[in-house]
Amino acid sequence: MEVTFPCLKRQGQITDVLTLSAGLMNLMTLAMTKGSTNPRCRRLRVLLAIIVAIALIGGLSSFLFADTVFSGFSEFKLGISPSEGIAVESLLLTMFLEIDAVTFSTRAVFEGLSFSTFQARGMGDLGEISFNSVISWTPSELEFDFWQTSLSVDLFGLELRDVLYLTTPQTSSYNQLSWAGSGDIISTRGTWEFDLSPLAFSAVNACATFDWLECDTSVTGCVTFEAEEGFSVATISLKDYVLFEDVMGVSGSLSVTVLYTIEEKLVTPRLNLTPDWFVCSEIDILAEFDISSSGAPTVDSALIYGVKGGFTSGSVTARFAESFSESKNSTVTGKADYFERLGLSVDIPGCCGPPGSLDFDAYFERVPSGSLFSWGLMTMSAQIHLIEGVSFVLDLQFAKDEPKWAISFSTKIFW
Repeated sequence: MEVTFPCLKRQGQITDVLTLSAGLMNLMTLAMTKGSTNPRCRRLRVLLAIIVAIALIGGLSSFLFADTVFSGFSEFKLGISPSEGIAVESLLLTMFLEIDAVTFSTRAVFEGLSFSTFQARGMGDLGEISFNSVISWTPSELEFDFWQTSLSVDLFGLELRDVLYLTTPQTSSYNQLSWAGSGDIISTRGTWEFDLSPLAFSAVNACATFDWLECDTSVTGCVTFEAEEGFSVATISLKDYVLFEDVMGVSGSLSVTVLYTIEEKLVTPRLNLTPDWFVCSEIDILAEFDISSSGAPTVDSALIYGVKGGFTSGSVTARFAESFSESKNSTVTGKADYFERLGLSVDIPGCCGPPGSLDFDAYFERVPSGSLFSWGLMTMSAQIHLIEGVSFVLDLQFAKDEPKWAISFSTKIFW
């Protein structure tokens, strides 16, 4: 396989896609040689050189200074499918350089063979002030994406933060001031945002949360005002209010959100039923109330729209999910096209580090599909650590519809 970058005078050739990481390092070296005078090509060579320079500086710093730590993470992903054949899906390279309380990092992402993202970040503490600054480019298009910098400090029991966000077009740039504080039972937070081009007030938001200790729940209220419309929206939410704790081994809780706008009031209640049964203790019955849309809001009915749960024994976990409403498929099973999901997970011992895993999931369609049990999709994922600091991941997917199958292999390296 030959990988070419037209902005480099010398072309890099990679005979095997599995050696792409080493090939990219060679291309970065070639990027510093004399080549095209095209400004776009010169900028690309500079970005590639920055990555190499950071790696060299980080390695040298960690060697010379005891209080300096240089580390990183890389992931190479290869995909195989009937339509695309063998293709490089992505390559991620992240490097960290820690010097005392400050951390510098870079993140380079290649999607296919396109250099899609390059980010440089610095974060840490300078005395009482914490900072976090990141700048992002799209090297393949040689475009500036954004620069975001935040400063935060604790003052008189309040966390004060300022976020500056610059991007293109300039009309999307803004500055946001925020605050947050908490007491024994009440916590508050708010933001004030204004546009930078032109300089003008944009929006203000304030929230307060009351911890209702007697009922083991909390109530949160928020209100937002915008420059053009004035009042925009207000919300009041109640979280996990316990209705009953043991009715035939089932406990029930209620969460409600009431949303007010200039045009409407929307009530969204959700009922959570959690059985504590011997056979399957980890099970959730998902339900919601049907609220009358005319006149004063009244509860017309309660709708149970799904059930999901699981059972763990040793290193094996079995799980299931079933949706009773087509519109709730994605909420219950995680995929909008399938109403039922059956899964199995097994821990795999590795040579070192955390254990690996083997996961199987089968998804089923509601309508007759002509396949066994209306089967629609099957996925399998295996992750294992064979060498310290290196993990391998294999993902398989088999579907009733096109594409019939797909395979993805990735290698993760930590140092």
